[in-house]
Amino acid sequence: MKGYATFLIFITLLLATSVSHAAINLNMNSVPFQGNGCPDLTPAQLQTAYGFTQLYSNGINGSNENIAIIVSSGDPRLISDVNTFSSAYNLPSMSLGKNIFVETPFGSPSSYSENWSAETALDVETVHSLAPSANIYVVVSPNDSFLFNVTQYAVQNLPVSTISISWGASETTYSQQEITQLDSIFYLAAQKRIGVFVASGDSGAYNSLSSLNVNYPASSPSVIAVGGTQLSVGFNGAYSGETAWDGSGGGESQFFQKPAVQPNLSSNRMIPDVSFNAGTPICAYVNSTWRGYYGTSVAAPSWAAINALVNQKTSGEGALSLNSLYRTYYADGSLGFNLISSGNNGYYYANGTYNMAVGIGSPKVYQLLQLLSANYQKIIFNSTGTNVIFNIDGINYTAPVTLNFSYGADVVLKAYALSNSKTVHYAFGHYSGYINSSNLTTVFPVLGSGYITANFKTEFRTLQYDVNGYQNTSQFLSSGSTLNVNSSLRRIYGNFSYSLVGFKFDNGPIIHKANNNFIVASPINITFIWLKSPLSKFNFLNAPSNATVAVSYIDYIPLSNMTSVYSSIVSNGEWVPVVKGSALNYSTIPDYVGGYRYIVNNSEGISSTLIQPIFIKESRYNIRFLSSSGQLIYPTRIYTRSNGIRDSFPNSTVWAPVNEDFYITGTVFQGNGFNILKEPILLHFNGTATYTIPLPIGDIAVSVSLYLGIPVISANVKFEYGNLSLSNSTSISGTTTFYDVPDTNYNLTVNAYGATYDYGALAGTQQTLEVTPLLYQTYLMGLLVGVILLAFVLYEIRIRKSHRPV
Repeated sequence: MKGYATFLIFITLLLATSVSHAAINLNMNSVPFQGNGCPDLTPAQLQTAYGFTQLYSNGINGSNENIAIIVSSGDPRLISDVNTFSSAYNLPSMSLGKNIFVETPFGSPSSYSENWSAETALDVETVHSLAPSANIYVVVSPNDSFLFNVTQYAVQNLPVSTISISWGASETTYSQQEITQLDSIFYLAAQKRIGVFVASGDSGAYNSLSSLNVNYPASSPSVIAVGGTQLSVGFNGAYSGETAWDGSGGGESQFFQKPAVQPNLSSNRMIPDVSFNAGTPICAYVNSTWRGYYGTSVAAPSWAAINALVNQKTSGEGALSLNSLYRTYYADGSLGFNLISSGNNGYYYANGTYNMAVGIGSPKVYQLLQLLSANYQKIIFNSTGTNVIFNIDGINYTAPVTLNFSYGADVVLKAYALSNSKTVHYAFGHYSGYINSSNLTTVFPVLGSGYITANFKTEFRTLQYDVNGYQNTSQFLSSGSTLNVNSSLRRIYGNFSYSLVGFKFDNGPIIHKANNNFIVASPINITFIWLKSPLSKFNFLNAPSNATVAVSYIDYIPLSNMTSVYSSIVSNGEWVPVVKGSALNYSTIPDYVGGYRYIVNNSEGISSTLIQPIFIKESRYNIRFLSSSGQLIYPTRIYTRSNGIRDSFPNSTVWAPVNEDFYITGTVFQGNGFNILKEPILLHFNGTATYTIPLPIGDIAVSVSLYLGIPVISANVKFEYGNLSLSNSTSISGTTTFYDVPDTNYNLTVNAYGATYDYGALAGTQQTLEVTPLLYQTYLMGLLVGVILLAFVLYEIRIRKSHRPV
């Protein structure tokens, strides 16, 4: 997997548009000579001052080590110039294809630059003067735009353990996206344990700008950033002292966080990490001329040469890294490094500890290699499984295996089993012993010897077959773990509904449950059993968006062991499950859109798999009635019929099909509470929103009195018209009123004084009714007889008085 991921990164970078920055700088400067010879530092003086010579006497000279130098344009005189340099200082000659190789993976440059030619020769001569037996790969970009691409090529394709980069650009010229893309190159190099040494820059802390900033790729946490000192040497090149060089690039990154191994001076990545002479010119033969060169372009390839010597002495186990350098510094300090305590780079000062002018300091090469090689740590890798492979720093080892690592080295570890089958896996659980981690891929620093055990657990495959091959799931579970088998009671796939009957293990009996736990002890197949039923799909016709209908249907859920009637609201395109042989009903839910109403005919007993309710578009109309007396009367309820749809409305506003005739089938008025229409009224569409309908109705006033006009109080008066029957009582004035009733061909019945009086086929809105009850007539006759008798008596008395003697 690691190799595959690496390949993808490589391909991505090759295909991506190359990143070009006009601010790419070469970190070198030159001093011309007057006369013949070179008055500046020679390879022998550098070798003596930093302690290389003792290594050479022990055969540590870079033999069989490969170093890549990344440049642009290259140098057409490279081999000639390098051999002139080598001859002058008794170094081995360089032969193309033997100990020096020139790679042009993206094509040869179309032109050459004197600066890049000088840089190329300077880097090669510096490496060759300090690791004289190392093989050098010069990887040439056709121009500055492809520098990162050729770096990626070197990381991916060349057999190198060290890369030297003497160029860079201010972080301010990059975006976060560019940095993220490009830094995958250096992250990959670190994963492959390739030491990348990058010049920190020659323009001090401000890097030729008005504010503090640092160069990239020196700021990458996956490289070793090399700053500059100014070296002083004594007789025969003996080390006489160093100060921080004022051009040494250094400071804090704006993109990267501080690696854990760096001191807690900032939360950001700090550079440089180490330093080497950059301020005192060294002798170089470039462009067929002897000149003195200085800058961190001298320092970075010098540390690349040191890394080749470390790799040779430790057989590749002690390659320099941020961890190994800083941990050696923390543990041994001045034993392995010259700790610089004076000078500055324009902002940061050297102080004898880590600082952002010179980093840790410059190397005491012989002592540093002794410290690194003496710090081998033995780690034994074992496992609880069989056929287990440990992938350690990209190399596969069969467990058990014992390996040596340099103190402080970062180890990338991954373990996996080869004995997996289709149904049984041996899954990684955790590492124990020297490290404790549940991460399959883990990185740890080597700080001592010990044992690491990769613990594996047996897992069995559980394969669950769902509905007709839909949503089959396969998973591996640890032996002894609990698997919960569960499912919803219904699934819908395609044009069918599936109701859960239960499930079975392998070929066992059906378990009639929707939820069950079991202990995993072997590979097992779980099959869900379903009852398949067709679906009825609703496809609305002439419907507005978001239209719905109310549906009721019969459904059967086997595990509930009952058939139930369900109701739901259905939108266009939805499916409804219906038990085979049953039917469904649907009814309208009026939908109001843009001033119109949309409804459907209610339907019952539908058994089709495709149901197409037809929506009818309706307009709103106002209905009012005109009484016989010319008054407008508004109903409290109106009944209508159109297109077979019957409806009722609680006031005078009704909905009816757009541009169509419709019927008023009944009306109810406030006064009577009864439908007074005997026959439906057909309303012809006339393009208006208001209809006025004349009706033979009105308010009928009834007066009930006796002979001589005496009002009858509390008489019961009944109004009858067809099936309409209303009753009122007369007031103290003998009157009562029936409101909003038919005013022709109606009947009135009066109950008064124990008698009933019928008045039929009446018309008009005023009725005066006289009643003459039998008891009332008897009273009148008695009164008349009494009056006659009283008159006779009075008459007799008057006669007798007139005949009385005086």
